[in-house]
Amino acid sequence: MFRKRANRIRGVAGSMDGATILVADATVGAGPGIVRVLAEAGAKVIAASGDSPRLDVQIHKLGDTPTPVEAIGEDPSATPDDFIAGLPNPLTALVANPELEDPESVSRHIALAEVVATSMRDHGHTGSIVLMSGIERTGPAGPMAARIQVETENRAADLAPNGIRVNAVAAGPVGANRRDSPVSNRATPLGHVTVHPVEVGKAVWFLLNEGLSAGMTGTTLKIDRGASLLRPHW
Repeated sequence: MFRKRANRIRGVAGSMDGATILVADATVGAGPGIVRVLAEAGAKVIAASGDSPRLDVQIHKLGDTPTPVEAIGEDPSATPDDFIAGLPNPLTALVANPELEDPESVSRHIALAEVVATSMRDHGHTGSIVLMSGIERTGPAGPMAARIQVETENRAADLAPNGIRVNAVAAGPVGANRRDSPVSNRATPLGHVTVHPVEVGKAVWFLLNEGLSAGMTGTTLKIDRGASLLRPHW
C-alpha cells in the first residue's frame, strides 16, 4: 500500500528562480497545490481568482515562500487582453486552471492561453503553458477534458517553432482531509481515492521546468493514482 507523504515538497527548491508564472483560477481544484509548489520552487507566482476572499485565505496559509505570492482579483467578464494588460509582459509561463464542468470557463482559459502565447511570440520570448484537465470521459466534464487535449496538441504544434511549449495535466479527483492527506475511503492502485493538490502541483512544476521537460510539448500527463486503470471510462 502506498504510504508516502503526498503533501511533502522535496527536490524543487530554487529550480524556478527568475520565472514569472500566472496561475489563473488559483482557487479551483488543485490550484492551491500548484501555487504552493511553484512558490516553493522560487518562482514569482501571480495567483488570480474571481473569489478574492478565498484566495486571500489560501495565500495566508502558504506562509513564507522564497518569493512572495502576488494575489490578484480576476473579473470573469474581462477579456483576456484586458486581464493581462497590467501583468508583467511577457510572462514566463501560464497555468490555466478552468472549471471543467463549465464550458464558458474552459473557453475563457483557452482564449487566455492564446493571448499569453501571442504576447510571448510577439516579444520573441520562449515560454511554457500548462492547461489543467481531468481524467473524466463522461458527464459534463468529459467533453471539456477532450477539448483541452485537442487544444493542447494543436497549440503545441503551432507554437513549437517559436520555442513555446504547451502541455496539459489531467488530474483525478483532487482533495485532502484535515490532516492534509489524500482521502482514503476507497482504494486506487496507489492506495488513495483522491490526488493531493501538491501531487498535481509537482506535475505542473515538472512541465514548466526547462531542465527536466524541455523536449516535451503537446503532452498530457495523467495524475490520478491509477484510478483510470480501474475505470477506463471514468
